[in-house]
Amino acid sequence: MPSRLRFGHCLTTWILTTAVLLAFDAAGALAQEPASPGAAADSAQSTNPPSLQLLGYADANFVAEWPDEGSASSSFGIGEFDLLFTSTLGQDWSALAELVVEAENGSEFLVDLERAVLTYAPRDTFTLSMGRFHSVLSYYNSSFPHASWYQVATNRPFSQDFEDEGGFLPSHGVGFSVSSRVGGPLRPRFVFEVTNGTSASGIGTSASKISVQSTTDENSHKAVVGAVQFRPVKVPGLQFGVAAFVDKVGPSGLPEVNERITSGHVMFQDDKWEWITEAYGIRHQLPRAAAANSSAAYTQIARQFGRSRPFFRYERLQLSEGDPLHSEGAGTTQGPSFGVRFDPTRFVGVKTQFDWLTHSDRDGRKRFVVQVSFAF
Repeated sequence: MPSRLRFGHCLTTWILTTAVLLAFDAAGALAQEPASPGAAADSAQSTNPPSLQLLGYADANFVAEWPDEGSASSSFGIGEFDLLFTSTLGQDWSALAELVVEAENGSEFLVDLERAVLTYAPRDTFTLSMGRFHSVLSYYNSSFPHASWYQVATNRPFSQDFEDEGGFLPSHGVGFSVSSRVGGPLRPRFVFEVTNGTSASGIGTSASKISVQSTTDENSHKAVVGAVQFRPVKVPGLQFGVAAFVDKVGPSGLPEVNERITSGHVMFQDDKWEWITEAYGIRHQLPRAAAANSSAAYTQIARQFGRSRPFFRYERLQLSEGDPLHSEGAGTTQGPSFGVRFDPTRFVGVKTQFDWLTHSDRDGRKRFVVQVSFAF
């Protein structure tokens, strides 16, 4: 890499690090209060070990599928086994980790550390986090853990699939995140994230695959996300916002893919209703090549009736031909899903769901799912 570029990358890294440290220092100064008579006692208590809280989640499924062409199939399966760790580390400090065990290749199990985040929150309107976390680019992704128990449906919208499941969104990031909320009638929240970008193998081929870079970054560019969200004071339960993501994907020394993603969402939730709508525009471009533009959108609505929640979802994903990162599955996939979730107890959910998905260039499929998800 030319010395001028190396200097530019070093300068960018220094500026970002300095900005985070200054924000950290300013937030700490604003959060300080005059010492109280109980300060000495609080200081003594701080030597106690942190109090760890552990929550567990799991699910089991029965799935029957009917392809447009071919024979139907049905099977039972175990879903994800999710462990969520939370701990208070001291005044203004907390930690969260999410460990997922999932079935792989029929009889094997794979363990993934999906999240590990240290958060500093000196007041309700400011947080600084560092580690591995869910990207704010997607409302669904940043609001729901991996455990299906938190979802009204049996599965996530397919636009929200994780990277290791073939998803096209950068769902996870390793780096830092700063967020701040201000007052006013719209109560805007601003979020800024800098993380390692995604790694891609087989760029430009049908075997292309993206993955999260948890320990190193294959190039000196960092993925940057900026988002703004609004929660109007006069409409409790309503949130809407937009986000933008930029990155360069690919190892240094080889042609890199310029990645640009924009998103927008509207969400409303109260004691009875849940409504989520999101849309995405995805642009991938190799040097001296035409850009590949793709899009995705879904809307989902659910209504509470006692212990039951009927729901409906419609989603559409259009992947451009020749996309260097997602060439497999090019075309348009769309269709409805509907079902009911019934909660016999507070920590058990029984769900039934029917999907009817079509694809523009290959066979569609119908699928019926019964799922039992629970927390413990």
